[in-house]
Amino acid sequence: MSEAELSHDHDHCAPRLLPDHLRPILAALLSGATDTAASHRLNVSPRTFTRRITELLDYFDVQTRFQAGVKIGLSGITEELESARKTDPRQPPFGVVPPR
Repeated sequence: MSEAELSHDHDHCAPRLLPDHLRPILAALLSGATDTAASHRLNVSPRTFTRRITELLDYFDVQTRFQAGVKIGLSGITEELESARKTDPRQPPFGVVPPR
């Protein structure tokens, strides 16, 4: 993604509500857990976790995790999710995957 594409993309990176089933996946990625560790913490198979990551990449219309990270950072979605957590204190802090 070139700098021109990135600045152009920034216009439509307004915060969007991430589908509920992808929130724990994003939180696991942000926590720095390996795919295997994250899949175990979420009680899903590694294959399912990988499919969810693919869904996350598709959701942000990117090819790589790095590109997704840039788009997520520009979109403000982490702030949106953290704000949602503050309104519902039962949700764990963003980036923390609750054990099941």
